[in-house]
Amino acid sequence: MARRYITAAALQAAGNLHPPFDGGHNHGHHAYGHSSGDDDGRHSHPHTHDGDSDHDHGGHDAAAGQPGAVLDDLPCARSWGSFLAAVSDPEGQAGQQLMKASAAARPRNANLSERVPSEGGALVPERLRAEVLTYMTSAIIRPRAMYVPMTSLREQIPLLDNPSQASGAQALGGMTFALVDEGKTIPSSTPSFGRIALEARKIAGFLTGVPNELVSDATAFGSVFLPKTIGLGLSWYEDDLMIASGTGVGEPQALVNAPGAVIVSRNTSSKVLHLDVVAMLRALHPASKASSTWLLSESAFDQLLTLYEVVLTGPTGQDIGAPLTLVYDMQFGCWRLLGVPVVVNDHQAAVGSTGDVMLVDLGNYLVADRGEMTVERSQQGSGFPVDQSNFRIRHRVDGRYWIQSTITLTTGQVTSGLVILQ
Repeated sequence: MARRYITAAALQAAGNLHPPFDGGHNHGHHAYGHSSGDDDGRHSHPHTHDGDSDHDHGGHDAAAGQPGAVLDDLPCARSWGSFLAAVSDPEGQAGQQLMKASAAARPRNANLSERVPSEGGALVPERLRAEVLTYMTSAIIRPRAMYVPMTSLREQIPLLDNPSQASGAQALGGMTFALVDEGKTIPSSTPSFGRIALEARKIAGFLTGVPNELVSDATAFGSVFLPKTIGLGLSWYEDDLMIASGTGVGEPQALVNAPGAVIVSRNTSSKVLHLDVVAMLRALHPASKASSTWLLSESAFDQLLTLYEVVLTGPTGQDIGAPLTLVYDMQFGCWRLLGVPVVVNDHQAAVGSTGDVMLVDLGNYLVADRGEMTVERSQQGSGFPVDQSNFRIRHRVDGRYWIQSTITLTTGQVTSGLVILQ
């Protein structure tokens, strides 16, 4: 009997999960994992700028339920420049209108008892927040993950938990299907359910010493510099938490710390060998083999560039190149390792350390977004004598890998959608 996974794609189909970002992405999800519609994991972000004119964020209508969407019709939501003007003058008509709408729109729990209560500031209109997201093109996790819009402080994500396909059971929940003749009893099964709790975690940035003349006179500061700076900063820090540094306690859980990974021990200390990456690909679950991504530290990538194989010919060996191990795909503009797309980054540990090489189906990583972003400008404090301003930006997210255990196939092989080199 053929068996297939029930995974995040099923939850997405049920309306619980959504593809990430707000526009321009083509995501094809299969029963277990996730495959990007453009094959190598790259995503296009349709995005046009024309000064203070309206921006095109394809898919903006899909974000209508986000907290900042109710501010989109305000005059100050027309551009980042007009938004900053309102933030800079909270006593003016536009500023008062923005602050009043922000207070009313900011999300709360039904009992108004969030662990991280609202701390004030101007809520960024959704059309402008979506612009920040379009600048996160360099992000690794968010564009490839399953996006969870958070409507409260905590979101409980259902989990089907059956780590073995032995005796005809179907991963991940133990629910089985069978061919049944008319009038015959349908075989019963009892799936095992669990849940993962995602909680909004505050990420904040503080930009100091910005000359007031720059804010007032440079159109590009509001229309390009600030949203781009926020987007680049958020994408780097989110990736750092979700790939390498997040413990999962009071912060997102990094892939390197996620449960359910298959750990492959390297053959030679401080090296990455052909045998290592082959062993990792073998340990990847079959349904993830067409939808996964290699994550490599810079030093691991550098070593793979000089990877070779030893072929014994008589009493001596000959070193030959391994041209099919690591190659550059001209068509898709990406490196591939054993045919799988590669993303090189500066978050993973140096070569020889656990997690310097990971093979992961990122479609099973859950990124939860509270959907709100606030921006404040202060022209007081230490910068006041020299006519400078400070900007404070806040955002709330969480993330963790959805599959919580390794999967034993009917053949007895232990696999996972996340494989880590140790």
